[in-house]
Amino acid sequence: MTHPAGTDALAAWAGPALRTAELAGAPHPGSIVSRGETRSVPASENPRSAASVVFEGIEKIYATPSGSVQALKDISIEIRQGEIFGFIGRSGAGKSTLIRLINRLERPTSGTVVVNGVTASGLVGEGLVQLRRRIGMIFQHFNLMSAKTVAQNVALPLVMAGAPRRQIDRKVEELLSLVGLSDKRDAYPAQLSGGQKQRVGIARALVHDPDILLCDEATSALDPETTQSILGLLREINRSNGITVVLITHEMAVIREICDRVAVLDHGRIVELGDVWKVFGNPEHEVTKSLLGQIEHGIPDDLTDRLQPGFPAGAGTLLVRATFLPESGGAPDLQAVLKVVHGPVQLLDSAVDRIRGHTVGRLLVAVPSEGNRPEEIETRLGSLPPNVQVEVLGHVSAPV
Repeated sequence: MTHPAGTDALAAWAGPALRTAELAGAPHPGSIVSRGETRSVPASENPRSAASVVFEGIEKIYATPSGSVQALKDISIEIRQGEIFGFIGRSGAGKSTLIRLINRLERPTSGTVVVNGVTASGLVGEGLVQLRRRIGMIFQHFNLMSAKTVAQNVALPLVMAGAPRRQIDRKVEELLSLVGLSDKRDAYPAQLSGGQKQRVGIARALVHDPDILLCDEATSALDPETTQSILGLLREINRSNGITVVLITHEMAVIREICDRVAVLDHGRIVELGDVWKVFGNPEHEVTKSLLGQIEHGIPDDLTDRLQPGFPAGAGTLLVRATFLPESGGAPDLQAVLKVVHGPVQLLDSAVDRIRGHTVGRLLVAVPSEGNRPEEIETRLGSLPPNVQVEVLGHVSAPV
């Protein structure tokens, strides 16, 4: 579905009503419900301790001239306080709709969204203003005012809220320093690079000291080097301020670089959910495997066309992939695969990634089919530790 970005930005900054006295409004006390478990959140707790998002049984249906379109189906998930959580999926999977439920740019057709202990889906008026001031949002296309300077763009939400000029100036200087743009305060958007424009957008999203930062394809319009710098900035903001970061992207490289956990969406449903290192190391759903194909080394091109499924009727060469998933840090045991296959082993590809403090190893080898029949390999798999997984991808009829 399409969303008017400029309208979204104005709503995200200010809400339907403005009152200066509520500029620094604290999150409401209440309860957070997570898959049947309810825990109270006393008002005396640190406000950031309640900064989590809970989706319970979310459905979203759009009415279109050609009929109803179901964008989200039975979404139930909790985003923990202080984590960096990613939603990934193909175009049309429901990512943008889902993230806009958090700051009520969208309403669910059914189900409940709880933000900072408050049921967000029922808020109106001043309650909605308070919610949106606890949530910052950055967009793919920056949404900067071309006729305003960098400082004026960052200050805009505070100006709209009627904050005192001294407070505005102090906050703008603080945020421009945070994002590394103190020397650009009087520049105009046309004089900035894409990465600098996004840094302005990040600074603007932080003016109300939010508990939660939403990132809607925040790096999709940037080159790889600039993407890395923006992700580094988001990671530093998360670490230093304890802000919960929720991002959506179609790029698995972004998820791997910054996220603690990830949910994979497909046709409005969550098809896979877990710690990033586990999902990357052992993807279970075909959509996840396809998305991972963007960044992983696969079967060499010269073998792809020759690869046939299963085992050969006679002599042949098997392509075998091993994945190593240590439950905690430490190097994977690359010798473990030799316990499963017999005969000479030809290395085709290997990689060791360090993902969120965990080492994930991958090995692609070619072995002769003789001595490696399905029943023989199945028997040997029992000798492997649970964090080593071996998969026969198929065979080729000639040596590799």
